[in-house]
Amino acid sequence: MNIDDNEVTFENAWGVCDGDIYRQVIVEVDETYETGRPFFDFIMTTSNHKPFTYPDKNIDIPSDTGRLGAIKYTDYAIGEFLKEAKTKPWYSSTVFIIMSNHCASSAGRW
Repeated sequence: MNIDDNEVTFENAWGVCDGDIYRQVIVEVDETYETGRPFFDFIMTTSNHKPFTYPDKNIDIPSDTGRLGAIKYTDYAIGEFLKEAKTKPWYSSTVFIIMSNHCASSAGRW
């Protein structure tokens, strides 16, 4: 995936914010769908990681104030992604799987 600098609305310590990633995925899936080829996308959200920074304008918890805001922003970004995806012709034949790779208290544990 390649996101042009002018398409980045917010960067955190991990990269671009979840909303920017999801918007780019929509663009790339649209392009692939037009070719008639099947597609697979793996998206890793990053906003829900320390230092818990994200765009301030989307939710009511200020950025850089802790995990709760990061979770709420991540949820918001996923919701916006799914709303946009529902408007696409490929939506009805696409499987979306959303999962976590760990929980908040798993650091240093098996």
